[in-house]
Amino acid sequence: MRPRKRLSLMMLALAVAACSQGRADPAERAQDAGAAWRSPPHVEAVRPSGSDLSVSGQAAPGARVALRGAEGVVFAASADDSGRFDIRMPAPANAVLLTPEVQTGQEASPAPERLLILAGGRGPIAALTPGGPSRRLDTRQPLGAVDWDGRMLALSGSVEPGAPVHLVIDGRPAIEATGDKVGRWAAVAGGRPGPADISINGRRYAYPGADQTRAAATRAGEGWLIRQPLGEAGFQTTWLPDSAPASH
Repeated sequence: MRPRKRLSLMMLALAVAACSQGRADPAERAQDAGAAWRSPPHVEAVRPSGSDLSVSGQAAPGARVALRGAEGVVFAASADDSGRFDIRMPAPANAVLLTPEVQTGQEASPAPERLLILAGGRGPIAALTPGGPSRRLDTRQPLGAVDWDGRMLALSGSVEPGAPVHLVIDGRPAIEATGDKVGRWAAVAGGRPGPADISINGRRYAYPGADQTRAAATRAGEGWLIRQPLGEAGFQTTWLPDSAPASH
């Protein structure tokens, strides 16, 4: 085969492949965009705004984001062109547990987390994750939450971005972690559901234990203990220490 003819055939093959790829791209892009638009929202902050609360976070650009509560109560807003959303809701008089979701027509894509708001937004406020560590939203402190799912303890909190975390429970060998790009950290530890002395970088917290006989949200030690159903297996408890725990 002559070189000129061989080169022409190669160019033709590349052109055909490019055209075929171009025909497939719009459908693939539309499918990807649809999946992104239906992806659950991520709540990042809850702040007071007069007599209301502002719940903000990230979703797909233009998505309708809603917070669904008990008995079908819904607060909603649309995300802007960058995906940022800001939902205004009245400050609740009692504890509320809300499900963040993206609504597409009659369908909803709920987030795995549940937004807990106590004391009219004065705190604690946290995103509770069934089977995983909670995210504290009302305060940034070394220990933000302790979760117990019936088998393991999951601990989480906030430090400086990239800072090391030295976690000690009842004097046992330390567990090491590192704050992520925004300073959040999480770690899982074996243990028991009873009271424990927890130290985070030298700051001590008196964990009252995972008492599953308590009501859904009650004071426990220097914090709040939350109990929520965990599938059909039982309950998960979350202890949220006060925003300014005593140092010992």
